[in-house]
Amino acid sequence: MNIKQVFLKFYQILHQEKINEWGIIDKQDFPNLNFDPFYLETKKLGIPLEIMTSIHLYATKKLIKFKTINEKSSNDKKLQKIDQITLAIMFFNPLNYTAFNWRRKLLLARKINLKKELKINKICLTKDPKRSELWIFRKWMILNFILNNPNDLDLQQFILKELNLSGYCSEIYPRNYHSWTYRNWISKHLSIPNLIHQELNQNMKNWIQSHVSDYSGMNHRQSIINWVFLQENSSLETKNAILIDEINLNHNLLIQFPEHESLWHHRKFLFLKFLNINQIQFNQFLIENQSVSKNFDKDTIAIYIEKDIFNQKEFIHLDKVIQNEIVLVDYCQNLINNSQFQNSKADLPISYLIWVSQFVVLKMKDLNLIGFDEILKLINKKMEKFPNPKIYWNSFTFEKK
Repeated sequence: MNIKQVFLKFYQILHQEKINEWGIIDKQDFPNLNFDPFYLETKKLGIPLEIMTSIHLYATKKLIKFKTINEKSSNDKKLQKIDQITLAIMFFNPLNYTAFNWRRKLLLARKINLKKELKINKICLTKDPKRSELWIFRKWMILNFILNNPNDLDLQQFILKELNLSGYCSEIYPRNYHSWTYRNWISKHLSIPNLIHQELNQNMKNWIQSHVSDYSGMNHRQSIINWVFLQENSSLETKNAILIDEINLNHNLLIQFPEHESLWHHRKFLFLKFLNINQIQFNQFLIENQSVSKNFDKDTIAIYIEKDIFNQKEFIHLDKVIQNEIVLVDYCQNLINNSQFQNSKADLPISYLIWVSQFVVLKMKDLNLIGFDEILKLINKKMEKFPNPKIYWNSFTFEKK
């Protein structure tokens, strides 16, 4: 079989066979497999390295000959060849922008099928899930075709498949910025009833619980929560429910996995949202300190709701809130001390409490909030239990001026 025949067979396989994944195979590792010249098994396509190299080189040379042709040409035979050539180049070398530009032109001219192109793009992502060019091209297809003609397909089913694709790519390549960015974009722009609710609950909770060390998922949840809070039609009750549920999830994970820094960082974010929802006099502070945060448990938030504290200017019962944090830190610290964690992990709970203390003393004392003196006593009493507190405190003091 010559290279032209191999090239055409590759194109036929992608369009005729039900493939959901592909990979490169070294023939020497599988001497008993029958390569003809590809290996196809249970919807998985294996391509020998030398075959991949030959096809890519063949397609690249052929594309040069068609540089004078444009997508409006009446010569369908030549456009079909360009389709075959650019598909192979895109498949094996996602960094080739010329191939992507050609395929955009062919799609706009209706010379290639959108559904097949989405399928091929998905297959490419199973091999290169962190290639930004593939995600950008997929987003372009959705913007130009799906969003403009939402009635042409089952939008809800389509969105679920896109979320599953993002989840799969995040699974095979952890901390995949591109797949999470795409998921975030899908969640916000392809709106269907209850999608955001599903994303914060069914879709993402299990993932977070099984990937507690991967902050990417939590960052995605933070982005979704921020987006919901900015919507004009989001009621206070909706925001309360989302925040309480997220705090409960974080609390339950912390008491199981106190050694994971990502959970403590996420807890800080929750405090920022708590401050926002309570409408405290922190507007200027939040502008100047976007990264500062802290958290509260469900019972404490319930107390605030019942007493209508959300509409007041004072942060009442802050001492009880700090007490809740101290209890959590105590519990997590004991878990870490009784386990075989690295020394660096043992600092996480106390470091969080240090941050809380600095936040309270340095940022809240000038507001003359109720319970400030009690908070200082709680913090000072707690810090006395830790050896060598100067390691954490440096020049920081608790004296109220």
